[in-house]
Amino acid sequence: PSYNALYARVRLEYTPHQRYIREPKEKVILGSVWPTFYVQWRKGVPGVFGSTINFDYLELGVQQLVKLGIMGTSSYTVRTGSFFNRKDLRLVDYKFQRRGDPLLFLNPNEAFQSLDSTFPVFNRFYEGHYLHEFNGALLNKIPFFKKIGLREVAGAGFLFAKERNLRYGELFTGVERVFK
Repeated sequence: PSYNALYARVRLEYTPHQRYIREPKEKVILGSVWPTFYVQWRKGVPGVFGSTINFDYLELGVQQLVKLGIMGTSSYTVRTGSFFNRKDLRLVDYKFQRRGDPLLFLNPNEAFQSLDSTFPVFNRFYEGHYLHEFNGALLNKIPFFKKIGLREVAGAGFLFAKERNLRYGELFTGVERVFK
């Protein structure tokens, strides 16, 4: 059956010791050696414009992109979240852990590559992703590979979820080519 839904989302981010310069009409962010901490709250608002849903989801996380000079760039994301109100939570509003795709490489900072099935999580979960892009630091030493523009990547991920008593971890490595 059809229903109306009104959502609210608030996300607060904080990066300690973030450097910046001021231009006449803008502020240019130069970055920080510290990670960005965030808290995100999603709310299904009941009663407004005929909305019938009613849930609260809170997520806490840390993310950072680290430039390592000629060795490439590393990025990581660690997050935890849970629903603390599920009075009227519909299927479309669930938080899902997506299964890996055998043909396509998913975004390694958002999804797992080899997770065997998709499932919803309602209780507290803990998730982390790490990706290092060498930007050709290793393969550029081989003349032919430098010409075709291959880059090497490596990463890892973990997931702890109560729904399936799941303790999942993965490591991956590969070669990628950026198309312009």
